[in-house]
Amino acid sequence: MRAIDTRARLLDAQSALDNAYDPYAFLRNVYLQHRAFKVNGGQSSDEEQQEQKLLEESEQDLPEGTAAPPQSPPPQAPPPH
Repeated sequence: MRAIDTRARLLDAQSALDNAYDPYAFLRNVYLQHRAFKVNGGQSSDEEQQEQKLLEESEQDLPEGTAAPPQSPPPQAPPPH
């Protein structure tokens, strides 16, 4: 019964994989993102740091006296299971 339940929960993932342009690359990226998420303790710190760096660089490029675009709040980590 457990195997049937697991398969039923993965049907949505199978359709996403079937619709992917390159299923191998799609699955590889999903795995690497999930692994990085677990390694970072449930936070995607690499992406946040890159976004912050890009935002700071874009603010430096603005002409003097121009207001920077409003920042969105940082994403929240999902609650632990």
